[in-house]
Amino acid sequence: MTFRAHSAVVFVAVLVVAVLAGCTPAATVTEPTSSPSSSASPAPTSAPTQTPAPTASASAAKPALADLVVSPDGIGPLHIGEPVPDVPRARAVAVWDATKCDRAGQASEVGDPAVGGWTANYPKVRVGTVTVRGFSVYTVGDVEGGDIHSLWVSSPKIATAESIALGSTLAELKAAYPDPDYVITSNRYVNLYVLDGTVGRMTIEVAKKNNTTLWSSNQIGTVRVIHLQPKTQAAFAASGDSDGLGLCSETPGFIG
Repeated sequence: MTFRAHSAVVFVAVLVVAVLAGCTPAATVTEPTSSPSSSASPAPTSAPTQTPAPTASASAAKPALADLVVSPDGIGPLHIGEPVPDVPRARAVAVWDATKCDRAGQASEVGDPAVGGWTANYPKVRVGTVTVRGFSVYTVGDVEGGDIHSLWVSSPKIATAESIALGSTLAELKAAYPDPDYVITSNRYVNLYVLDGTVGRMTIEVAKKNNTTLWSSNQIGTVRVIHLQPKTQAAFAASGDSDGLGLCSETPGFIG
């Protein structure tokens, strides 16, 4: 190799080193770029997006009367064989009235378990010739803490999941429940269609066609009474019973 060629190689090598050396400062400049990324960490400020308040307010309201579903085991949150749920009055579907059955207005009777009673926590509405609150609740011993032993629907707004309510026709009833647990036809006023649940029993009374002494012509062949009881209790008809459920009854179905 000549001296000129050797010096050219050396020159090229020096030039490459110089070029590489000229590139290295860019690598050192990248170090400060990590500091801006640390300043871009105000991500925690996104935490305030947690707003579960609407669900809390929604759960604080009691269901509307028309939203209550009746089944063999209960009406809405009221279940056969259990006490009335202890919840704030604003959310309660039924409330205890210590003077509900004090028909005589005798103050001395207030506090007597037989004088108080559970009442639906809904405004009164007119059904036929009477005014009712939607349903009636009766507990064992008629005391505040007793288990529920019967429930009576008194408003056509309360229906089953299959849309059967007071006033439904026999055809609608049979379409909704083609295979009831029992059908009792021995009562002179109504036929009973009985549906059993887990612990409760629902009896649906339909006005008979051959009886016009209790029913008007437009009531015959329609649902007149819906009531619930423990499954261990024999099904019975309330229609035609002049005493009904007693002086404290708010159930008009069997009145006609």
